[in-house]
Amino acid sequence: MASKETPRKEYFKWKNVDHCGFCGSSNNSDRFTNVFSGVGKRKDLVSKIKVALNVNVCCGEGSLRICRICERKLNSFNDFISTSKSVLESVRERGSSKRCLNFSPQVSGKRANICDSDENDEINTISDKEEFGTKQEEWIKQIDRDCSELCRKKSPSKLRMKDFSNMNNFSWDELVTEMLDRCPVLLNALLVAMGRSKEQVKDVGPRIGMCYAILMQTRNHELSLVQRINTVLMTNGGAKKQLYVQCQKMGFSLSHTSKMNMLDLIGGHFSDKLVEEVRCGKKIQGTGDNWDMKIHAHDMLSTNQNTDLHYFASNLIVERVPSENLSNVSPQVKISSLHNTAFLLDSNEANKLRDDIKVLVGRVLLHNIPHLSFLKHVIPNHIAHPYKKKMSKKSIIVPLPMMMKDKKKYEDVVDILDGYEQHLENIFVKADVIKKPVEDTNSKTPTIIGRQSASADQARAHFNKDDENDYMKKISVPFGGDQMTRVRFAGAKDLRAGANTAKHRFDHCCPFVAELFHTKMAYVQFVYNLLYKAESTREVGTLKFFREKFNHRNVTPKKVTDSYEGCEQLLLQVGQAYLLEAAMEFWGMGNLEESPTKHVPPADIHSQENEKKMEYFQEVVGEFVNEYALPKGEQEIFESDKVRAYGLNVIELVVFLMQLIDTCKEGDGERSMINKKRLLIYFKSSNSFKNYSVEMFTWIAQIKSLCSEEMAHRLKWGRFVNWNGGEGKNIACDMAQEICNRVSKDIVKGMGANKTPQAMMRASKAAAGVDQIVKRVNEVSNIKPASQSHTHKETSNEEVMMFQDLRKLQPFNTKKGRYHNFKEIVVSPTSSVNMSELFTWLEKHKKQIAMGDKTQK
Repeated sequence: MASKETPRKEYFKWKNVDHCGFCGSSNNSDRFTNVFSGVGKRKDLVSKIKVALNVNVCCGEGSLRICRICERKLNSFNDFISTSKSVLESVRERGSSKRCLNFSPQVSGKRANICDSDENDEINTISDKEEFGTKQEEWIKQIDRDCSELCRKKSPSKLRMKDFSNMNNFSWDELVTEMLDRCPVLLNALLVAMGRSKEQVKDVGPRIGMCYAILMQTRNHELSLVQRINTVLMTNGGAKKQLYVQCQKMGFSLSHTSKMNMLDLIGGHFSDKLVEEVRCGKKIQGTGDNWDMKIHAHDMLSTNQNTDLHYFASNLIVERVPSENLSNVSPQVKISSLHNTAFLLDSNEANKLRDDIKVLVGRVLLHNIPHLSFLKHVIPNHIAHPYKKKMSKKSIIVPLPMMMKDKKKYEDVVDILDGYEQHLENIFVKADVIKKPVEDTNSKTPTIIGRQSASADQARAHFNKDDENDYMKKISVPFGGDQMTRVRFAGAKDLRAGANTAKHRFDHCCPFVAELFHTKMAYVQFVYNLLYKAESTREVGTLKFFREKFNHRNVTPKKVTDSYEGCEQLLLQVGQAYLLEAAMEFWGMGNLEESPTKHVPPADIHSQENEKKMEYFQEVVGEFVNEYALPKGEQEIFESDKVRAYGLNVIELVVFLMQLIDTCKEGDGERSMINKKRLLIYFKSSNSFKNYSVEMFTWIAQIKSLCSEEMAHRLKWGRFVNWNGGEGKNIACDMAQEICNRVSKDIVKGMGANKTPQAMMRASKAAAGVDQIVKRVNEVSNIKPASQSHTHKETSNEEVMMFQDLRKLQPFNTKKGRYHNFKEIVVSPTSSVNMSELFTWLEKHKKQIAMGDKTQK
């Protein structure tokens, strides 16, 4: 038997890994590529070396490295080989020859086309050009036939489908698919021009679709779906008229005149999304607010002056929290029999408020004091509530057409509510929830006498008649706004209480509530009225001192609404500095980096279980909150250290502001109810906020008595919206209304001189449809939604300097006889509330509202 040689596997040891294994260079060795690494395998370097050098390289004990210069040469050589092979193959395929004496009959004609004759080369070149020209003509004719077929109405292109539903369901993929099926030659030409393969067509779908749309709209102006969508995008972005002219010339969009016609088309579908949701059984709520704008005259004449517009804008919002299986009998209890303690915090609510404030204070301590860092395991990022998942979902917000009405006039407010009733009827009829009767014998609209006034507390507005003839009886949509809007709405309903039909009594667009954002602004104004004085400029630790020291000119203490964000920011900064100063006193620390000398955490607290950390948090941080954030004012009302009292006021009021902000972010209806009871006491402590104390009373009365159990549940959980979805990203409904108003004003400003009531009505009516189309385009174009959170300058340096000023002042180191310019200040604003007078006040308003119940019988 013949002997066989044993196979051998060779390994190469590349000892000098700092040099290129091909040219020996050591320059830029940190940028060499290991042939056997993952990068080398992806680049297929081993195979390329085999082709170029006819050498097998194997992974041995070391590593074979190649520099970038050699790698480029290697790639170029491999590209040359592959290109040469493909060219030779194509030459063989295109060429031909006759058999002659010089060629053997055994050799095929296809292989006998390469020779050394110059004449033969020239003939082949001419033949190639002629053949290419023929194919080019065929391709052109094919593209022309395909495009002509796309323009036919019998088999229309998707670009011809240009109504609202087609724009709202637009997809780039559908356009690419149409090109693939009906004009593949044009698609291939565009892909070649873009340097993309068919496998990559989805990556450039919007670009392919845009090119296709411009070409086809140039051929036939009716194939304008994409141009219409681009016009909508430009409208949403507030484009000027000149931009429409420029983009139309490029084939990118329609003209400015066509935009107006298209907005009319979209405006006819403003309620489509609402109808769909209502048909699925969803309930809705509404908001309304004034829409004011001043238009300056370019040429001021006696007949052409500046114009002040006072209109009214509204939104409808789809509820996210279900309210089935709850009683719809109202009132729950008679308002006259509702105990006064129902308007105050009970023990469970007080404990809940204290627990929430512990978390909010704990977050500040955790962020600033390193020795309390172990608390991160027990302090939640989000305070949980029963509907956390529901409130994390994206809200559906639909703007209603703007009304050319002024809420300061009762006649206009009545017209606004009439408009609400009509919109609701149309929506619920389209959704097949109700059927409108053919004739309504009592449909005559009652008139409102100009000098009529509503009853005290708008008593009749809180009760609806039981009307068996009401075909809209199933409909109940609460509306909210600022304090003035709520009062005006309730007053208009009170004036219409004697009308014959439920529709004319506004029974389907009530109850009316004061919204959260405007309530929070009123609270911030209350804080500035209490803690800000112009005379305290030189008094360290006061709001006035810090405003002047850090030049916060955007703080407007006399009217917070002029610059709310600046006022809120200063409060939060000063409040945090006071919290840290109180922490230094409580834990016995000289600065934020020192170890505590009081209430010292266990030495091994970082390694202990979370239960032990939670015990420390509940006991120690709870004690800190009780002493500084929720002090019992009645025990220290005669304290003579007014500087300490001022500091306690700052902490208490700012921490509660943090509670209002966090409650809104989480969309927590139960916490909102607790906050309203606390706000009632705060507003009642000041004679300047009687209106808002009545609003808090009305809200609590609606939840506890006047509304049904179902409506109370809806009011608690339905006054928040979430723009894009996500946990802790809710805002108040009236804040959403303010944002929508700002957007619509930008659109109106882009109208140029065409700011007529009709044009503004058109824009507002189309706003919902425009928003849907924009979101659809963003989705199919893979554009992520813009962040709704505002960017802010870093404020930590200012907070540190505020804290350093307070360290020198030591406001919580009690010293009798100290005072700022606030000689009458007490430990807590709640200390100044006389409970006996409060109960008398509650009884008065309960009796006034109860009178409305009697008038309905």
